[in-house]
Amino acid sequence: MHLSAKSVFSHTYVEVASNTEVTCEVVAEQLEVFVGERSELLGLSNGVTLLLGEEALKRLLDNLTEGLAALDAHEAA
Repeated sequence: MHLSAKSVFSHTYVEVASNTEVTCEVVAEQLEVFVGERSELLGLSNGVTLLLGEEALKRLLDNLTEGLAALDAHEAA
């Protein structure tokens, strides 16, 4: 967390493994996206949930598409 005279920033960095659970569910005209781990047996989850409206989802998809293209270009170099 970063505090300044004008703002508060809180960022969490998590490395997402290729086998990490990613689920999507429509909830009240928004898309709920969960990325993380869940234990049905213990009733616990560890992850992040994003609740995205249509415009936010489009922006996220655009950014992820650009990021994927950048990774592909990096690997090709």
